[in-house]
Amino acid sequence: MKDAAKFFGITLGNAKRSFEDGKSLYNSTPAKSPMTGINKDICFDFYKNEKTEADIAILLAYLALKSVIGSKPYVHITNEFLIARMAGYASVKSMPEALPEPLAGYTTRRKLDKIKFELRSNWNVNIYGYRVRGFYVSIDNQFSLEKLIYEVEKQRKTNIEKKLRQQQNDAIMKAKTKLKNELANV
Repeated sequence: MKDAAKFFGITLGNAKRSFEDGKSLYNSTPAKSPMTGINKDICFDFYKNEKTEADIAILLAYLALKSVIGSKPYVHITNEFLIARMAGYASVKSMPEALPEPLAGYTTRRKLDKIKFELRSNWNVNIYGYRVRGFYVSIDNQFSLEKLIYEVEKQRKTNIEKKLRQQQNDAIMKAKTKLKNELANV
């Protein structure tokens, strides 16, 4: 506990009591709860400095995305799932009808678009959602926007169909050429 306090630059009043409180909090968290990490500087910036409701919503969205992405390079999610994670729920199904009041105002498309804009502008988040239900998201230092768009477009049904048609046409041409060569040798 003393090493942790030194690392975080905080003073503990009672190290043993802090440990017990932390242990109790950890043990009271349901087993499959969404988890994420937070940068120490960001944590203390939000702790020490006054932040607007919008700033807090953006932080919650960032942490929600980090919890969904985990170790994957990118994920495909919906606005509803983003809101559920921002509220700390594991899924949309586990989310109650009435969200906690500060978040309830951020469920409109306009507000979510503002949050996504801030995430793209200031939090190194890549978001791509051209002609898809929901959107794809990655964290820039793990997976660039260019890579994200490439992977999404590569998986698009029309591109897969084109690739399969091309493979079939190539196979037909090879078979016809082989057959033509065999008949010419007869």
